[in-house]
Amino acid sequence: IVAECLGALVVLAPAAALPPAQALLEARNTGGDDGWKARWTLATALKFAMGPRTPVAAVRAAMPAFLPLLSDANLAAKRAALLMLNSALHHQAGVVAERVPGTVMPALLAVFDIFIERVVDLGPFKHKVDDGLPLRKVALSCVYTGLDRVPERLDLPALMPKLAQACADKAEDMCLLAHQVVARVCAVQPAAVLGAADAVLGPLETVLNKKQKQAQAGHEVERRNELLRSALRTLLAISAIDEGGEIRRLEDILEKASKKEHLAEMMAAESAQK
Repeated sequence: IVAECLGALVVLAPAAALPPAQALLEARNTGGDDGWKARWTLATALKFAMGPRTPVAAVRAAMPAFLPLLSDANLAAKRAALLMLNSALHHQAGVVAERVPGTVMPALLAVFDIFIERVVDLGPFKHKVDDGLPLRKVALSCVYTGLDRVPERLDLPALMPKLAQACADKAEDMCLLAHQVVARVCAVQPAAVLGAADAVLGPLETVLNKKQKQAQAGHEVERRNELLRSALRTLLAISAIDEGGEIRRLEDILEKASKKEHLAEMMAAESAQK
């Protein structure tokens, strides 16, 4: 509630709201757990301030104080900063566009390498949790939004290895989102995909070759099929690129898929939708 109210104040009276917010941020911006709630609140407030009524000039000038939160050591504050960035890119890309190459890109690239696994004891059984997953997912969302809003500012050659890594993530949600991003890059800057074809094709081929477990529940089967369709959709997007159809490995993957009845049906359905 505090963050939402502060965000409204930024919109209504930026000259009164932003300087104290920046001062508080600089006082609490230690990057550790000390003061993380204040940093989370300020990042979330700026997220709420993004929209058609955003005071663009004032927020653009304040961005240098907020963007270091993308590298905050506290996971909650870092995630709030990523959500702020995604909102800014979506609603008012101009407030952050000029800082994407030098400040935003290095921070985003670093987020893709955050894996923090821990075991949660639930009594009868134990469950693995990856605290880095929510951060990686938001970072992918930022890239997807950036491809629509500021594609010329993104360092796609540097991003492609991270996208390939995301396509191989153990979390299916991450893979699905990564597939969408790669397909989008095919449309925006196809040369970047061609330059990293081997790295991207590997995880996609793995999805198609993975054997289905016996006695899976109905929702698990549908989830598996959704991942297969997503991988095929991405492969077809790559093959649609000029020179994409000349990639030998891609040809082999699609040929093998066409010989498996269930994959051939999915591939035909995806091709028909284009």
